[in-house]
Amino acid sequence: MKKQYSKILLTASALFILAGCSTPPRQVMPGVVPPHTAESAVGIARSKQFRALTANFKVRGIGVYPEAFRERYTPSEVVERIQSLGFNRAYCYISTETALDDHLTGVLRELGKRSIPAEIVVFQRDYYRKNHANQLIRPLLFQYPTLKKAVQKVIDFNNALPEDVKKISGLTIIAGAHDFTTANVERSHGQLYAWADDRYGIGRDNDMLIRKFFDELKAIAAFEALPPLTIGIPDFYHDKAKEGGLSCGTVADFAKFGKVMVINHGNVATQLVKRAENELRSAGNQPLLIAVNLNNHTAQKEGGLRRRDWNDFCRALDYAGKKFTAYSSFDGVVVSPLALIEFLRQER
Repeated sequence: MKKQYSKILLTASALFILAGCSTPPRQVMPGVVPPHTAESAVGIARSKQFRALTANFKVRGIGVYPEAFRERYTPSEVVERIQSLGFNRAYCYISTETALDDHLTGVLRELGKRSIPAEIVVFQRDYYRKNHANQLIRPLLFQYPTLKKAVQKVIDFNNALPEDVKKISGLTIIAGAHDFTTANVERSHGQLYAWADDRYGIGRDNDMLIRKFFDELKAIAAFEALPPLTIGIPDFYHDKAKEGGLSCGTVADFAKFGKVMVINHGNVATQLVKRAENELRSAGNQPLLIAVNLNNHTAQKEGGLRRRDWNDFCRALDYAGKKFTAYSSFDGVVVSPLALIEFLRQER
């Protein structure tokens, strides 16, 4: 019995040490090539086509997870693809603070060589204090830093970049108050509020979660050496705030902290336009970015733009882009992820 007890203690100690060392990286879609690739001339023609249809966008942003390309491509190869598609701003998504490493530094170095400004992107949902009711298990769980601490780590990383690496041009924070539902296993134990479709209203759960995020943004905005902020908001916050379901959450509210990026969940071209037009109209002359995310799978019917093939993707973006440019507030698009765009570009 003593032996077995000692074994349990050793295992628990090992887990505790592991948990204290670093937080594990979250899974990202790897940068892979399609099983049947197109001729190189076709890929080159598609890059030219994409550059032409986005040429009138002031900001032609690309969302890239540097971790997705770590094993298959060098930073130089990744940035060459970004440049060939005509993107003029890179949004480097990180899912944990451990991604602030030499690999990311290499990507930033290559972006700087090609005069492509880079931003670091963090998601509110990724930074929480995960607790557990069982006090014996609680110390063994990985502890991600809070959002404020994660931002400070980005600032420290930026300040420590080598002299030959250009500093980041901005920091984007993607709002995720709506991710903290009762079904979310990563929701901190003891959290008083939980997001739900039937919990809109001033002072109710959804409103309190948005207010808490605003309090975090106010604290972050006061940080020293903070790069210019962009706040990414889902395409329904603004409308819900206008309807009175939230006490804050409009484009104007978030614009107090920096530029606003609307995360568009449209599945087809017409939805892309419909889901962003209220924000574009309300923004007036305030510059507004529209983020267009591709669905991970062709069967998905919500959450992002469907991705049947390269031509379908380009048609949708071209249609939506022409509608967006009719608004004076439209400042450009941020499409992502690069891994999927490259997959479509290379697919036969």
